[in-house]
Amino acid sequence: MDNYRRSKVVKEEAEDHPLPFDGLPPDVLRMEVKGGSHISNIVGFALKQLQADGCDRVVFSGSDSGVAKTITCCEIVKRKLNNTLHQISRIKYGKVEEFWDPLSPELDQLKVTREIPMIHILLSKTPLDGTQPGYQAPDSRRIFANAETPESGHRLKSDRLKQKRVSLPSAGNSEIGRAHV
Repeated sequence: MDNYRRSKVVKEEAEDHPLPFDGLPPDVLRMEVKGGSHISNIVGFALKQLQADGCDRVVFSGSDSGVAKTITCCEIVKRKLNNTLHQISRIKYGKVEEFWDPLSPELDQLKVTREIPMIHILLSKTPLDGTQPGYQAPDSRRIFANAETPESGHRLKSDRLKQKRVSLPSAGNSEIGRAHV
């Protein structure tokens, strides 16, 4: 691409698409999370709205570099509200078109089309349809927290953390051993 200069980028924004959830009111709170967004601002605003009367649903949307932040914001909001929210997640792909102008007159303009990941997460205080794909019930994390040690003899991470390194006192011997606490 040494002989080209990027001239224009046409990106489909998440707000250009209809939300992938059925039955949402048109005035549902929609939080657009971008890569440069501040998590504390987004979470603070969403919490104020959800704790106010009249707002029981919020949709977080993010694309490209904002996908991880979108998930983080949702998890923080759920935790702050004591894991009482129902969740449905949808993953899609949006298109980005980049136009590259040639630096030499004998070359043609290039058009590069990329697909970028997009995520939409609906959080609701009222129960949602649990049969929909991507549904997560409130406080479903306890299912995994109470998991037992596997039969294969592998120890859980919490068991491994109970071990600590101890140096064995001996003349000139600096071997390290393991001791159970």
